[in-house]
Amino acid sequence: MGKRKVRKFVFPTIYTILVGTIIFSTIQMWNILQEAPLPDDYEYVTGTLKNDVVPTVKEEDTSVGLPFNSEKVTVVKQFYNQNGTPEEQQNSLIYYENIYMQNTGILYASDEAFDVINSLDGTVKNIKEDEILGTIVEVEYNSRLTLVYQGLKETNVKIGDQITKGDKIGISGNTKIDTEHSNCLHFEVYMDGNLMNPMDFYSMTTDQFAE
Repeated sequence: MGKRKVRKFVFPTIYTILVGTIIFSTIQMWNILQEAPLPDDYEYVTGTLKNDVVPTVKEEDTSVGLPFNSEKVTVVKQFYNQNGTPEEQQNSLIYYENIYMQNTGILYASDEAFDVINSLDGTVKNIKEDEILGTIVEVEYNSRLTLVYQGLKETNVKIGDQITKGDKIGISGNTKIDTEHSNCLHFEVYMDGNLMNPMDFYSMTTDQFAE
């Protein structure tokens, strides 16, 4: 007795039934998931995830900058320290027209012109010409702190300008308190109306001279 041949229409029918069963099962499972209640701690979990998100906050810069950005700038005269050694005090004297004067800031110099950079945010309060010190720019941080840049050849600011730390104030120039260098900057710092050593100022943070 010969083998019976499966009719050709049987295979498409089986395939159709299988596909339909899969689709029906998928729909049923989706409906069950949609109707399933949320766990009791749903809000707690999502709330925890939201609360754990830490917003990115830009850290405030409280440091003080140097009044220049050239590596070729050197210190010619340090601030005169009343408590310094005799040698330090002698090296901090400025000789002008046969008179020795105590240096009230730091005298910087270079063999080539360099940019004079603002050390701290502030407002340009005054710009004036001085016969001995050249062009002077005064920048007020607040009522307690004022920075004075002396000996500039050119300026990039005007009175009333709001400038930030790192802004270019001008270009180094000449002063009569130093005739050996053609590119100088004399930098003074006034704290509560009194002169202070700029070297001490550089190591401070803005909260130390807040109003």
